[in-house]
Amino acid sequence: MESHKVYIGNLSHSVTEEEIKDIYEEFGDIKSIHLNAGEGFGFIEYGTIEEAESAIHGTHGKEFFGRTLKAEDARQVMHHAPRYR
Repeated sequence: MESHKVYIGNLSHSVTEEEIKDIYEEFGDIKSIHLNAGEGFGFIEYGTIEEAESAIHGTHGKEFFGRTLKAEDARQVMHHAPRYR
């Protein structure tokens, strides 16, 4: 893991920042949340790499609003997919 930022994908297009915060704040101090409305993905920035890793391990593959969450290190996603930069 290289980053404090977590990519979250396969989100319901109607999910709100508050709903994301409700499930992700248990993993640590959230510095920022950025959702791409209508795109089904977003980014969460934590204070430490350990918190980000915990969030990834704690939510990847979990069901949320009827969808299976995809959680990854944001740097890996941004490196492989230029449209997320």
